[in-house]
Amino acid sequence: MNWSKGKLIKDQYKIDRVLGKGASAVVYLAEDLKNNRNVALKVQNENEEFSNMDKRFKLEAETLLSLNHPNIVETYDFFNFDDRRILVMEYVRGKTIDKLIEERNFISNKDTVKYSIQIFEALKKIHAQGIMHRDLKPANIVLNLENKIKLMDFGIVQASTSQDLTKQASIIGTIQYLAPEIFKGEKATPSSEIFSVGVLMYKMLTGVVPFYGVNHEDTARQILLKEPERISRLNPDIDLELELIVMKMIEKDYINRYRNSEAAIEILNRYINKIEGRMVKIKPIIRKDKKKRERFFLKIMRK
Repeated sequence: MNWSKGKLIKDQYKIDRVLGKGASAVVYLAEDLKNNRNVALKVQNENEEFSNMDKRFKLEAETLLSLNHPNIVETYDFFNFDDRRILVMEYVRGKTIDKLIEERNFISNKDTVKYSIQIFEALKKIHAQGIMHRDLKPANIVLNLENKIKLMDFGIVQASTSQDLTKQASIIGTIQYLAPEIFKGEKATPSSEIFSVGVLMYKMLTGVVPFYGVNHEDTARQILLKEPERISRLNPDIDLELELIVMKMIEKDYINRYRNSEAAIEILNRYINKIEGRMVKIKPIIRKDKKKRERFFLKIMRK
């Protein structure tokens, strides 16, 4: 399927261009003539009624329509057209996290933490409704022009109402970001999503993922058995405290991770407040006495 520029959908949405393609859908940029705004149209590839992909597409639509959060891409409508299901979503101007990493090689400690807090705020919302995202990765997270994180692509969500669906594909998602328990046949949980964000933070801070094999089986084996390289060996500018936070998120045993998104948000907020507090204290000293500033800085670093 490839709808041409200018095609009119439902007498309201005018196709501009393709934004992306996947196994089950094509995403188009379109103009919403009625509301005078750009939107993203996620269009089912073909008529797959009653198929597994069709069930997932409908589940994604139902999930997104039930969510309202500043860190989750907004969904406006869901309908059928030309025997295809179409999801109308907010068009987010900005860059995905993978593009940012590609441009910068890695992301600063402070920005990594600030972005991750917003990701966890979005997860806190969806987990409260019994929903798991299941494909948390840099390509599914956009930083918009207002420097706000938007979580998107809920195409393989797991909800409490989708037990039969998830049994058909218990291992699903981008393999480098999946928690060890997923490979043991266990369902996705808030704890397994914390592992995924931990891997994402590791990637933001270093430019690489902690587990990457020559194939899917090798990657799964590493996730299950291999201890990840310390972040400080890959990025000497990492704070020890932040390194320990991320390493706790990617513990093999979910019992050793943070218990939920709220706990992760609390520890990350505590960290960001601490480093911003240091910056505030140092600024007036810089103006008064350089040697005094240096002594003060060394004292802080020893804490």
